[in-house]
Amino acid sequence: MRTGMARPSQKSAAAAPAMAVPATTRAARFFLAVLQFACPLLFFTNLTRNPYFTQIALLFIGIALCGVAWAVETFRRGEWRIPRLPFETPLLAFLAAAMICSLVSFGVHALLRPGLAFEMTRVWIFTIVNCVLALYLPLVFTTPLGGDGQPHRAITSDLVMAILWGAGWVAFAQMKTNDPSQTIWDPYGGFLWAIGLLYAIARTRHGDARSIFHVVFVVSFLAGAYGILQYAGHDIIWTSPVQPYGGRPVSTFGNPNFLSSYLMLACPLAIAFALRAQKAQRWGYAVVALVSGLGILSTLTRSTYVGLAAALLAMGAALFRREDLRFVKIATVALVAFVAFILLFPSTPVTHVQSPLARFTEIFEAMKTGQSYGPWHQRLLIWSSAWEMQKGFQLVGRGWGTFELFYPFFQGKFLLIPQLAQWRTHANNAHNVLLEFWSQTGLLGTGAS
Repeated sequence: MRTGMARPSQKSAAAAPAMAVPATTRAARFFLAVLQFACPLLFFTNLTRNPYFTQIALLFIGIALCGVAWAVETFRRGEWRIPRLPFETPLLAFLAAAMICSLVSFGVHALLRPGLAFEMTRVWIFTIVNCVLALYLPLVFTTPLGGDGQPHRAITSDLVMAILWGAGWVAFAQMKTNDPSQTIWDPYGGFLWAIGLLYAIARTRHGDARSIFHVVFVVSFLAGAYGILQYAGHDIIWTSPVQPYGGRPVSTFGNPNFLSSYLMLACPLAIAFALRAQKAQRWGYAVVALVSGLGILSTLTRSTYVGLAAALLAMGAALFRREDLRFVKIATVALVAFVAFILLFPSTPVTHVQSPLARFTEIFEAMKTGQSYGPWHQRLLIWSSAWEMQKGFQLVGRGWGTFELFYPFFQGKFLLIPQLAQWRTHANNAHNVLLEFWSQTGLLGTGAS
């Protein structure tokens, strides 16, 4: 088998449409379209109100199938198709360091080997599938922005589709089946999903990155708009309000933090597309950015507020260095508008104290009273336990994929502190990137990452 490292190029990308597209490439593009549209939006109302279990499973299966398509195409071509990336060396260094840390931990903790085997296998599968395959495979099966040679359809048509598809779900409560035996399938819901998936598949059939981004923007528009409706006290899916997080909207993600993270990634991208677009198209991207931004505000997730502000600041700084002063003004206006919305955004009627501004003022109120404050003290408990976890294993940590397994052993002594006692948790992650790596991979993995 001939091996080589393929580097994406404008020339090869432009020539691709003229060539016959292999069946494996078409299959991979099909999976990518389904994943981009279905994973953020799909949930079963009769099975769970935490849809991320279904979404994670679907994502794993879809990416794995893309990996199978890549393997089959590699075998048929007789050469490796692996795009070169500027950060692949540190990525490979971290994977090697993390594997060493896992093996050392497995060898040292003999009594915990059954649990270590399970947890390490689970997390390593997650790492390979969601961090490696999900990074490389889209580059193999898609063409870069500006390099596809295909005419670009306006974002307006995508927004029209999103509005019509979303309007179809407004009637779901009236149109859904009343048959109690139908716990998964609903004819009307299935009809709407068929339309949505056909749109995503047809939209991305050429494999150009712009079309895939447009599907992401449609999803952001739908998820953000649904979250805003929930924040306002309305719901088009559930007959009774879903309030697992004190009135914070969960949209189709089941968790306001997951929703806000997705929208935070989409919002700056939509702004960037708006800056590059023609005037007639600019407003379409601006609408996506606005709905995504308002959806972020509705989630009441302070860390995402900071993240979006940082993204806008970084965008403005990059544009300033390129001397695109007109666009710098636009990025500055977006940042100022976002801060103004934080100050002026109305409270949700679901609970009388929740608003973006109230989420910040409650921190100072808790500091004045000295009472235990969940968002801070639970994280303090997790961070303290994570720091204790690496003691004695500063070089290699406790092993990649072992945080949830080891955490209960180090949480106990901190539960004697009154302000922390009521926030006992299982903690499947450290809620801090540095401590996440440090506690599991020590100096070796943290330095490589």
